[in-house]
Amino acid sequence: MDELPRLLARLGANRDACRAAVATVVAIWTIAVGALRYQAWAARDVPVETSRGTLVVLSANPRATAYREALAWLEREAPPDATLLAIPRGTSLEFLSGHGNRLYETSLVAVIPDAAAERAYVQALERDPPSVIVTSEERQSEYGRGRWGIADGVEIARWVRSRYVPAAQVGPPRIRLAIWRLPPARPAAQ
Repeated sequence: MDELPRLLARLGANRDACRAAVATVVAIWTIAVGALRYQAWAARDVPVETSRGTLVVLSANPRATAYREALAWLEREAPPDATLLAIPRGTSLEFLSGHGNRLYETSLVAVIPDAAAERAYVQALERDPPSVIVTSEERQSEYGRGRWGIADGVEIARWVRSRYVPAAQVGPPRIRLAIWRLPPARPAAQ
């Protein structure tokens, strides 16, 4: 914060006045950003409640319905010791449901940059498969990726579809989440 006043002082400006001006600009900027952030949070009006906590979202956000329905399904259907993987993203589902994040990743967007990384991810799933997987085929254009399982993460999606059975679909069509569970164990042959 002293660099600009120092530079202006070399040009003949009063150093203390410059320091006060910079501090004023920083304070105004901080207050403005804080007010905007508060308005964004204050507009959130739909609680998504679970036994672990509450996520409050904007009612205009179509994900609110999908997340509320997914969390309700997990609370109703998943055993307490079930492990969960939400892909390609969805850490709040793992946290709010209280089910462990199986591979400790917050998003496949960052950890699956190429085919080799995707194969390694499938191998990790094969070694220690989660009880429940929640997937989304929503476009990920903000990350420069297509729809998961269709244009991105195809090998992981193939692995999920070959080893899990569909349990439910929740949310509106554009934001639909698919919930997958391991098939029931077959009785041992005698």
